[in-house]
Amino acid sequence: NLAPPVTTVEAAVAYRQRILDAVPAGHNFTPLMTCYLTDSLDPNELERGFNEGVFTAAKLYPANATTNSSHGVTSIDAIMPVL
Repeated sequence: NLAPPVTTVEAAVAYRQRILDAVPAGHNFTPLMTCYLTDSLDPNELERGFNEGVFTAAKLYPANATTNSSHGVTSIDAIMPVL
């Protein structure tokens, strides 16, 4: 998990480019980008990322359940607009 988490299309595009820049020449690798769900994630941003082919999936981490998950979801009710 990155800090800060990838929650916008722009952040995902930039991170994907960082990954691709690290791939050795001649290797065929396509990173599949995910959006990190947070209590305050804009549903329109998630939809835009999917529609633009940037986000392949969204990932849900309960807040503080694992490394760098402090921005995670505190309650499913908090993300109902996204779901």
